[in-house]
Amino acid sequence: MTRNQEVKQRREALGISQKKLAEEVSERAKQPFSQQALGKFEKGDSSGSKFLVYILETLEELELAVGLQTSKDVSPGPRSMGDIPIISWIQAGDLCETIDNFHPGDAEHFVPFRPRGAGPRTFALWVRGKSNFPKFQEGEVVLVDPDKDADPGQFVIAKKGLEEATLKQLIFEDGQYMLKAYNPDWPQQYIMMDESWHICGVVIGKAEMFI
Repeated sequence: MTRNQEVKQRREALGISQKKLAEEVSERAKQPFSQQALGKFEKGDSSGSKFLVYILETLEELELAVGLQTSKDVSPGPRSMGDIPIISWIQAGDLCETIDNFHPGDAEHFVPFRPRGAGPRTFALWVRGKSNFPKFQEGEVVLVDPDKDADPGQFVIAKKGLEEATLKQLIFEDGQYMLKAYNPDWPQQYIMMDESWHICGVVIGKAEMFI
């Protein structure tokens, strides 16, 4: 794969336009870089190569902002196959009790990329409330893999009985599993877990910018 093709693939995986990326590159480079110049570069024109370092730095920054480490961690996919469905918290709780895949046709919104390594049942949720502020802010979108094993320190989606699922950090102290609110000012900082609690999935990233 050429650098030109790599830039196009990474931009499309992020779900951003040529205009948006060109604006970000111009700001970083402190000199004009047009949408037309980026379009030509993606098609193989080398005239924009002097901006390559700024393009790559900008792409990396945007990937980090949505939880992607490098270009090899993401691959674009067709809607309803490669994209990740954004589901409701009620649906997330239901997934705790079934091994069936969430059917993409049941979702109205999708995250337009899929991190490499994400399981086939990976789904996304809109963050609600401020219990995990500032780590996760209301309105952001978290990516959740229900097939990954949860380890202490990771953020998980958990559910107790018929209650709605919740996003918290999994903690293990003094032989006891707990759910911790990241926000130090949250009234109920810790929730003790017992056999009635179930882990619905592990948070593997967030995509708050380009939905």
